[in-house]
Amino acid sequence: MVSFTLSPLPPAPSLDAPQIGKEQLSIKWQDLGKEVSVYHFQMARDEAFQQVIVDKTIEKPQIVMEKPRTAGTYYVRIGSVNKKGFHGDFSPPQTLEIFERPPFLIMGIVVALLFVLF
Repeated sequence: MVSFTLSPLPPAPSLDAPQIGKEQLSIKWQDLGKEVSVYHFQMARDEAFQQVIVDKTIEKPQIVMEKPRTAGTYYVRIGSVNKKGFHGDFSPPQTLEIFERPPFLIMGIVVALLFVLF
């Protein structure tokens, strides 16, 4: 006779809203406590995660990284890995938008011209 123990997979953490700064991107998620050894973070250019651009394992429930230079829609998700090495499901993808930086020189010239004309 063989005995075994059935352990549930770790749950998917819920993501907080991303904080997008000038140069950095900070994403936090639910801390699942001692049952989780690491979190599996992914960022992709597509919702199906066929074009993954960041794939990291992280010990803390947060990642701070350089903001993507290319404007567009990005998708992020997080999974958890328990102490036995089993990976649970990923969270539902969350979208974030990176906008192009406005051309400040051109905007400054336009504003200066408006002041001169009026």
